[in-house]
Amino acid sequence: MQMGRASLLAAGFAGALLVARAPLQAAPDEARPGIDRRVEQVVKKWKLPGASIAIAHQGRLVYARGYGFADVEAGEPMQPETLLRIASISKPFTAVAILRLVEQGRLGLDDRAFSYLDHLKPLPGAEIDPRMDRITIRHLLQHSVGWQIDGNGLAKVAFPASYSDPFLRDANRTVTRRMGIPGPADCPTIIRFMRSQKLAFDPGAQGQYANLNYCILGRIIERVTGQSYADHMQEHLLRPIGITRARLARNLLQDRADGEARYYTPAAPTRSAIDGKSLVPWPYGGMNVEAMDAFGGWVMSAVDMLRFVLAVDGRRAPALLHEEMLAEIAARPAYAKDALAYRGLGFMIRPVAGRGVNRFHDGYLVGSVAFFASFVDGTTIVFLTNGSPARDDQVGEIMRELQNALSAGAGEVKWPARLDQFARFM
Repeated sequence: MQMGRASLLAAGFAGALLVARAPLQAAPDEARPGIDRRVEQVVKKWKLPGASIAIAHQGRLVYARGYGFADVEAGEPMQPETLLRIASISKPFTAVAILRLVEQGRLGLDDRAFSYLDHLKPLPGAEIDPRMDRITIRHLLQHSVGWQIDGNGLAKVAFPASYSDPFLRDANRTVTRRMGIPGPADCPTIIRFMRSQKLAFDPGAQGQYANLNYCILGRIIERVTGQSYADHMQEHLLRPIGITRARLARNLLQDRADGEARYYTPAAPTRSAIDGKSLVPWPYGGMNVEAMDAFGGWVMSAVDMLRFVLAVDGRRAPALLHEEMLAEIAARPAYAKDALAYRGLGFMIRPVAGRGVNRFHDGYLVGSVAFFASFVDGTTIVFLTNGSPARDDQVGEIMRELQNALSAGAGEVKWPARLDQFARFM
């Protein structure tokens, strides 16, 4: 999840590198030195409490390991099956659920999005931007709706620049204050508020990242299926591909799932996003993660994340989408005609000349960093952490360094043809 820099600047981190006791692993012995050395260097450099990785080759799980601690205070080592917040990598899950509904004929990519949400009406007396009715499912999926964005947030028309994303604490309070309701504002409330604002550009004319887009898609899933977002995702997307432990994140430490890591940040305590008064650790009340379901709310293991990524295109059965829909995902938007990489439908896409496309996505919440990439050479990597750096502008550096560590380390190994360790991590 991308969040406004002004909300995330933090103090330094005094923690030291912690080494896990006897982590589980799935790999030939010769794979460990290169991968482990590189990952451990990144973990040490950024003083991360823990990290979990999983690597696939040609659809097979060939390497999975935890580094450091899932819970420092309890001395609990990180493992490949440790549950972690995946932040904005929740968006590809929501996108695939939407695209499966399209394949079933229950939605159309070019359907008008708000035709499914007529119960979430704009605020009384608001002057409605007529372009709102032109926003489609496709626009939401590829972040080309028309909300004006400042930095990593959105809705510059509605909020001061430092209050950019209406799901963040201060901007959320702006919503509730203007609507005269108690906070925090949930996703349907924010949709109603944003339907009452002006768009900054015509839908489809530009690409601008906005968490709100996937908040809307989550509500469309509920409207079309008659199920809650979580129930539909569990029943129709996750369990059929063997993901049984994933759940939506909770705000407070005492409510975390069995097997879920504890999250750490060098940031000083902040004012609660829930009650607006008390001082709380950023990962536990500094953000209302329970309102982030469809765009940043899932908790799962690195191995289960790998299961999903491989199932998207059938590298591991059962395939979630058909070839025609994979082509829709990878289609280049007109506004991104010269970009090396661009936002497709739910995924970042980078074409590889004559070979296909790499698909990837990242995620960030205070206390967690997440990334996956599926490469045309058959390698797929996932990493999840339970710590984040002192400044949010350093998150990209961690992602690049961990991606390079996994890619370079995996490239040095000749994986045994029959090695597949998925059965060890059910």
